[in-house]
Amino acid sequence: MSRYWLPLCAALSLLALAPATVQAETLTDASVVGLVRAGLSPEAIVAKIRISGADYDLSSEQLVALKRAGVPDAVISAMLETAAGDAGPRGGGLDNTSADPAAPHAPGGYLLESGPARMQAIQPISPADIRVTNVLASVFTSGIVPLKQTTVLQGPQARVGADTSRPVFYFYFDQANQGAAGTPFANAWHPSAVNSPSDLTLVRFHADGQGNRSQVVELRVFGPRGAGDDANIAFNSQMLAPGVFRVTPSADLPPGEYGFTYGIQVAEDDTETRVFDFSVAP
Repeated sequence: MSRYWLPLCAALSLLALAPATVQAETLTDASVVGLVRAGLSPEAIVAKIRISGADYDLSSEQLVALKRAGVPDAVISAMLETAAGDAGPRGGGLDNTSADPAAPHAPGGYLLESGPARMQAIQPISPADIRVTNVLASVFTSGIVPLKQTTVLQGPQARVGADTSRPVFYFYFDQANQGAAGTPFANAWHPSAVNSPSDLTLVRFHADGQGNRSQVVELRVFGPRGAGDDANIAFNSQMLAPGVFRVTPSADLPPGEYGFTYGIQVAEDDTETRVFDFSVAP
């Protein structure tokens, strides 16, 4: 009997250890920064994020720290998406895909999809480049010649697409879910910058011939700011509850690339632009 006992114990020990050997690794902010500093490509890090567990700190301050540590936007977006997947009904009662605007959602912007009805979160992105031209001409003409500000978004098309020319959006600001300050989309806002849709600007982007999307705005010292209707597209907003707004364009949007832009203050004298980008299908 004893000659079978030792092999049996060994087999049972291996079975007990098996779950630990196949358990998925849990990534943290520090481990993601380590992967970036090791020289891994953004694509490889995103793939790693999608197959690993997550224990991220995605507060506004930590997002700024990740950006300053050199973490690419694509990697930060993947971290947000992974965390968003953990913020469903089991995460404090939030259901970020529910088409019911009265259902608790994490702070951020959402596009209402028509069939089947569900909300799709729009991750705010940072422009790849913002440049100002005509500086000398504007100075020498005392502002008669306007400055031109070009905002460039990486890639030819937004990740989120609307299937109608009059899409419906829902924006949930921090005050809508006071208990959700630590949820993935809480970083989408900055308390001193964005409190309602009146702080957002809807603009249209155009192909820049280099595989990206760009939008040009004229900055005038005297007179209105803007370069045509694309620089400030009218939209209607309706407050459904404190911190919860339904937003729709005032008119049908032609097929193309668009975005709700806003600014966040990342330092005392430093403001950065963020964009909830989306596309309208033909």
